[in-house]
Amino acid sequence: MELVKKKLTIIDADSIAFLAAHNKKDAEQQKTLDDCKNHAEEIIKNILIATEAEYYICCYTVRSANNFRLKFYPEYKQNRKFKESIPFLNEVKEFLLFKSQYKSMATFTGEESWEADDLVLSYYIHYNDEYDCIIASPDKDIKNLNVRVYDYKKLEYNNPSEFKENYSMAYDLIAGQSGDGIKGIEGLGDKAAEKLLSGILEVDLFPTVLKSYQNKYGLHEGIELFYSTYKALYIRADYPKERLLVPEEFKTR
Repeated sequence: MELVKKKLTIIDADSIAFLAAHNKKDAEQQKTLDDCKNHAEEIIKNILIATEAEYYICCYTVRSANNFRLKFYPEYKQNRKFKESIPFLNEVKEFLLFKSQYKSMATFTGEESWEADDLVLSYYIHYNDEYDCIIASPDKDIKNLNVRVYDYKKLEYNNPSEFKENYSMAYDLIAGQSGDGIKGIEGLGDKAAEKLLSGILEVDLFPTVLKSYQNKYGLHEGIELFYSTYKALYIRADYPKERLLVPEEFKTR
């Protein structure tokens, strides 16, 4: 008789604070801090209901200044430094981390910080044999991975695919990710990425991209830029399991 695994929902919670704290400029009444806190908890509650979670974990990005990706790509997310902050954003995030009824989070040790993306994928890889895992995230990079994902903004599930994961990485290596300050290949963008990758086999995705880097930057610099960009884009799944909170401690019912 096959053992039925308990359902574990792994929440990429970075955007929850943004969603809860965001106020529309033309709104008749601006949200108070209590409104934002209540909204944040409501989002998490709805995620747990939608995914039928029996256990859960919330992951957040903290100490972004020590992000390990900066070693490979110094420009990573540096374009966000001077953006106007959202009122109550820090207060809501602090509430979720330390005072909310859903205050679980991954533990952080060591000199380098990891992002929520890396932590949710690490949880998934470490615990998927033990639990029936699903990641709750609206992030396109997570949704393009070959893992089960529930988008809690669009209220929809992804279709995991190894090809889609590799295609998405190859695409971003060419077009970059402007929101994260990752340039890709200078002078190329979405249309160029679509054209270069159109109809090619999965095995040819990365050789095609590497050749494009070398055509633009030369043999050696092209290789270096290819790998530094790859490391900036790559979502890691090797955060040590012994440093993660045990899901059994966070039961929903």
